[in-house]
Amino acid sequence: MKSFQPLMVRFEHPSGRRFSQASWRSSPRISYASRVAAVHCAGEKVAVFRDQSNTAREEMHVGVIGTGERAKPRRAALAGLPPPFVVEHRVPPADPLDDEGLEATLTGLDVAFIAVAPAEVMRVATAAARQGLHFFLEWPPAASLREGERLLKLSEEAGVEVGVSRPWRFHPALAARPAGWKATLAGLTTFFAGEGPAPLVDAVDLAVTLARSGTVQRVDAEAVRTGARLDAVAFTLRFHNGAFAQGMVRRGPGPPALHVFAAGAGHTLEADLAAPPENAGRAAALEPLPAPALLQAESRAFLDALARRQPPPVSLLDGLHTLRLLERLMARLR
Repeated sequence: MKSFQPLMVRFEHPSGRRFSQASWRSSPRISYASRVAAVHCAGEKVAVFRDQSNTAREEMHVGVIGTGERAKPRRAALAGLPPPFVVEHRVPPADPLDDEGLEATLTGLDVAFIAVAPAEVMRVATAAARQGLHFFLEWPPAASLREGERLLKLSEEAGVEVGVSRPWRFHPALAARPAGWKATLAGLTTFFAGEGPAPLVDAVDLAVTLARSGTVQRVDAEAVRTGARLDAVAFTLRFHNGAFAQGMVRRGPGPPALHVFAAGAGHTLEADLAAPPENAGRAAALEPLPAPALLQAESRAFLDALARRQPPPVSLLDGLHTLRLLERLMARLR
């Protein structure tokens, strides 16, 4: 995708109105209008223009793009949103070469929650950015760190906001932290059952969240395996801002747990984030983790940020910080 830097760029709305490059750059980044027009650079369509004359439109059309188990939790999280949100479920074409079908799938939306397989994220996200849609990505946000960095550049060129799913950050225990507070010491212990991959990324991301830093000076880790399967991982992180975190992620019997302890600047946080709320009943204890309420909270926080014309609470850049740190940690385990 070409950038908007060349001088000879044409902006033309379906109404026939034309816009200079300066007016494009100064236009608001958020608009709920669905009518769009092609932006051409050297004769090639590179993006779209959203009609700023209709910013009073009340509805915000939100689409969940995907099928199967990957899309189902997000559809449930967005169900029942009050006006101005209008939620739709759309299925992208199975043919990876059907660009016209994919463009039609996204047409009429203002925001896309992309819930496709990691290998398909780049294709769908590129199409969304070309239509000027803000979009939200499930974890992982890309098939690789390099692809994620390409996606970040693409979104910046298109001027769209990108959110990433990190639902544990929206747990009430973390929301109760004082504004601007960061932990100088954090400890995380996770127990999980089953044959799935270890939830190492959750522990790492929570350490990043509590330390309020995505850059790490020193990483160390050790693991116990059964064949290729990770049964236990212990890690330590020394952040550039001085914070220190240690974590233990272990497979074992019994209910899952995600114990967090964090302290610093006169405040202490201690909780089991995986425990159901008090008086929640047996049904809540059987819900999959993270709890649906956290998926709802992060979905609504992303949409509210767009409505207020603010950056997403968890941006693609934040997600890449965690992904990059996870790769460093896994390199220590090889």
